[in-house]
Amino acid sequence: MTMLQKKQLKQYLEGSDSQPALNGGYLYIYLNDELLTIASIPSPNLMVENSSQSTVENYDEFQDKDGNDYLITVFSSMYGIDWSLDTYSDDEDIIKKIRYEVKHNEY
Repeated sequence: MTMLQKKQLKQYLEGSDSQPALNGGYLYIYLNDELLTIASIPSPNLMVENSSQSTVENYDEFQDKDGNDYLITVFSSMYGIDWSLDTYSDDEDIIKKIRYEVKHNEY
């Protein structure tokens, strides 16, 4: 996949939520409105002096029903949540059918 193609697909490959996951949470990943996997959102490290040190990462690997491999990285900080789909199908039509939903733990 070329850099131009990746740039055009960025909205499907990356995302963010500005609300910090103070108690962690889950990132639901859907393909064609079917739940593909649930990735953990870690709680940020709030016992630090600056924001860059508050970031905690989580990596999850999974496959779709067609055997395509995926790797998602979830970053959680005092400023919110960011994620990046680092390994994914080469099929742009599949990538364009991926969507995400953030669910924060309430307690």
